[in-house]
Parts: sequence; structure tokens; C-alpha cells
Amino acid sequence: MACYKKFTIDQQTDVLKTFNGMDSKNEQDLHLQRLMECFQIKRRRGQLEKRKASFKFFCLRNNDRVAVCRQAFMNLHVITQKRVYRITTLLAQGLTPKDKRGLNVKSHCISGDICKQIHEHISSFPTKSTHYGQNEISYLDARLNVKIMYQLFKSLYPDSTVKYEFYLKYFHENFNLRFGRPQIDVCSSCEELETKLKNPHLSQTVKLTVEGELQVHKRRSKKFYNELRATRELCKSDETVCGLVFDFMQNLPLPHIPVQEIFYMRQIWVYAFCVTNLKDNSTRMYVYSEGTAKKGANEVCSFLLDYITECVPETAKTLLLFSDSCPGQNKNHTLIRFCLGLVESGRFENIIQRFPIRGHSFLDCDRTFGLFKRSIKKADRIYHPMEYVELMANAKSNITVKVIRTEDIKDFNKWWPTLYKKTVLSAESYGRNVPRQQKQSFTPASFMEFKYLQNGSLQTSEFIGGLKKHTFQLKQPGIRPNPSKIFDALDIAYPEKKVPINKHKVDAVRNLLKYIPEENEDCRKFYEDYLTWPTTMEEN
Repeated sequence: MACYKKFTIDQQTDVLKTFNGMDSKNEQDLHLQRLMECFQIKRRRGQLEKRKASFKFFCLRNNDRVAVCRQAFMNLHVITQKRVYRITTLLAQGLTPKDKRGLNVKSHCISGDICKQIHEHISSFPTKSTHYGQNEISYLDARLNVKIMYQLFKSLYPDSTVKYEFYLKYFHENFNLRFGRPQIDVCSSCEELETKLKNPHLSQTVKLTVEGELQVHKRRSKKFYNELRATRELCKSDETVCGLVFDFMQNLPLPHIPVQEIFYMRQIWVYAFCVTNLKDNSTRMYVYSEGTAKKGANEVCSFLLDYITECVPETAKTLLLFSDSCPGQNKNHTLIRFCLGLVESGRFENIIQRFPIRGHSFLDCDRTFGLFKRSIKKADRIYHPMEYVELMANAKSNITVKVIRTEDIKDFNKWWPTLYKKTVLSAESYGRNVPRQQKQSFTPASFMEFKYLQNGSLQTSEFIGGLKKHTFQLKQPGIRPNPSKIFDALDIAYPEKKVPINKHKVDAVRNLLKYIPEENEDCRKFYEDYLTWPTTMEEN
């Protein structure tokens, strides 16, 4: 076409770019109308001529108007003939184009004012946030539901025509709220401070002090989750860093059957220890039945050593550990010396162990435990530990389950006293200038963060990221074994290969046999073995 030859490729691009760069359709239409000229028809071709006006079209070329044909005008601006017809008709009438799309409101449409009323009404209900966890979740009162909220809305706005279906849809699309809140492992400090704030007899000064204490407490609790989140990202980007989360699951009963009498009888426990790798969220479960081993520091150290040996690559030189502060399992002298041994052996250059504030200890392992419990609820009857193992193995994709034998548990409790001290003052406590009451002795329960150093010393903080540090030299003086063989001297924790169980539990197993199917020989043998098991009057 001859009109196109008036414009180079770059000039054609500029025409379209200028047109598309305008903010609104009204601005575009005004621009197009200014590039048109309207004339009266000078010569009609017959009486059937319907045109009322004639038009000329122009395009901008370096800010100069260049006459073009109608087709070139449409193609250069990439517009339709219908749009050109509308603008030319308005130009002939002496009117400017105005965009009227979306202005025809349907009669059944809910107005913005009503939506605002619904939003304000839902927002008026008090909520409670999750006590711990990485994601903030708000809960409404457990006595509420959406239907009750809708009824309250109708009583507040009796003339409103909003139906329950729309109220429900608006609730789901605009709010992330849940009903009820499980009051499990509630932090005693939070509960105490929040109760004080509700006291109407407190003065404003005291309330401000309590609010400050509560805010500081919550900030300290969130530091654990901030470190957990940062470690997860660091593990994905740095091959030299490994982050592990570990914890014991709630004891699983055997047999698991729908018989009321079971609730009044002692059952055999199945223990499950979880280790989660923060890099890929993979999980390894260590499963064993009662009498195979206990749930103490020996077991935790044995499982961690096994996991590090089999699952942690040699390229990882920094180990970051996260767990709750259970003193018998995760926060004790034995586990601390085990970590010192890992550093001294050269397996890791440094290890950092962090603990959450009590009551704010929701971990990655707890999510895995939730999946297991769902699977267990679907199982009608469970008679054997291997049935639990199978359920765990199928609960999620990236999980492995290892069944533990008694000989797999090493005696770390007897191993560490020959290599490390138990009681020692911090390096900052030595000297006559330090008052006696300010001297700090090593007590694991006093600290929330441990940094294990290569010289056999341990640096601690009362809070995660705390400025006040205490350094303890725990290495025993004298001759030491080859660092690379520091764990070779470990003995088996239970050389008898059977851990005694409570005598009353053995009597209960005898009564449980009537619920075990005769045709299942493996299950029958599993319970019959407990009838001759070594017993004790102590609870495991």
C-alpha cells in the first residue's frame, strides 16, 4: 500500500508505541479523534447514499501529521473498523468519545457498601493467633461458625438483602480464619502475662510494664523460628552447611484396637524418633518397641550418629541442630559432649545447637507426626510394630524408616566422663574481680544456644542471639585417643539385649493376648515374648 511507504519500520513502531503507551481508553480515543477531520459530502453517488459526512485520516510522523487512508490508519494503530466508526460518528455529531464500559450495574449485584459492612462485621470478631509456629494463623472463638456469624449480621442489619451463600463466599475469599484453637503446650509465661493484662484493677503503669515483658518474650521466642527459616535457606544454597531437626514422637500403643477395655490396660509402647533434614525436608524415622531400648540420651546420640554417618555428606562442615529442650533426651550433658566429640573428631568444624522457649516449640518433626497420626486414625487395627513402620513409610514421599535393634544403641553416658568435665566455671567467671554471685557454672538448662568449638570448649547464650556469652572449657586434661577414633571406644548400652519393662505391663500383655488373632503367628509370638521379658518395678 502506498500509505505504508510514507513510514519506515521504526516510524510505524513509534506510532503504535505512542498509542499503546496512553493511560486509558478515553485518552486513546481522543488521540484518534484528533487525527481525523470531518467534511461535508461534496458529491453524492445516487439517492441511496447514506453517508452524512466524509473523513480524512492522519498519522503522526516525527510530530507531523501525514495523511493516510482509512485502512492504513487502522493497521498502524491496530484498531478495529468498529472503533473507527464509533469515533467518526461522534466527530460528525461534534461529541468527544467517552468510555462507558462497566457503568451498567446489574440489579442483583451486591454494592461495595454492603461488602464493606460484611467485611467490618467479620473483622469485629476477636481472634487469637497461633501460639507457636512459623506461619501466623488466626482463630475465631470455637463456639462460632459462619452460620452463627451470618445470623448476627442479619440481626445487626435487618434490612440487608445479603444471603448466607454470599456471606460464606465472602468469608472464604477474603479471610484466612479458623474456628477454635487447640490449647496444647501453651506457654506459661504468655498465659500469665495475658491474664495480668485482663485484670481491670491493674494501673496503667503496671499494664505498660506487663505489655513490655510480653512483647520481649514473644520476640525472643520468634528468634528461634527466624534462625530455623534462615538455616533452611542456607542449607539449600551452601553445601557445607547441614541443618537437622530432631524429636521423639508421642508413644504409639500396641495393640491399637477399638476395644474399650484397652483404655484401662497397660499396653506395649512403640517409640519413634524423627530426624528431618532442612535442605530437602527429607525425614528418617528410627522405630523400636518397648524393651528394645529406652528414650534417653543414649538413644538420641546413637540415632544422630547413625544419621550423620549415613545421610550427611562429607562436604558438610557446619552442623546446625534444632530440637525442644527436653532434658532427658535433647538438652543434657551427654548430648553436649557428643557434639563436642563430633567437632573434636574433625567431622565438623563447628556445631551450633539452638533450643526454643518452652511453649514455643513447634518443629518440622511435628508436621511429620501429624501426617503419621492421620494415617494411624485410618487404620482399623494395628497389632505389630511393622504395621506402624509401613504406615510411616507411606505417609509421605521423602521418608525412610529404620527399625532399631538393641545392639544399635551405644553407651554414651559412660563414654563421655573420661573425656570431658561435668562441672566447670565459665572463662568469664575466673578472677577475684568477679563477685561470687556472678560466677557462672555450667548448667545446660540455663542456656538456649550452644556453639561447639574445636578446642573442646563450648560457648553459650541465655537467649538465641544474646549478647552475653559464657565460654566453658569442658575437655579433660591428659592423654586422649586419636580424634578420628573418638567414638570407637563406645560400648553397647544394653549388653543383655533386653531392657527390663514394668512387671505390671507384663501382666497386662497376658490379658491382651485374647485380642490377638490366632492365625497371625508373628503377632502372637511378638506378645508371647513379652511374657518372659525381664521385669522391673520402675516405669520406662
